[in-house]
Amino acid sequence: MEFDQLYEEAATRRRMLFVTFHDHLSGTSQMVRAATELVRYMQKHPGVAFKRKDEIAQMTLKGSTSLWE
Repeated sequence: MEFDQLYEEAATRRRMLFVTFHDHLSGTSQMVRAATELVRYMQKHPGVAFKRKDEIAQMTLKGSTSLWE
């Protein structure tokens, strides 16, 4: 899974996974379930942060260089 690869690489350098949801594609019951399972899986990993793109932009403008929480 892409997340697992990026998480492994994040031990030595900053990594980011972009996930975009569209209501017509992601709003189906099976996609909602899959997205829920994915988020729960990622939340189990230390150091994982969830940010909207506007939040990442604000962090960049303020000079914050890390998304780690």
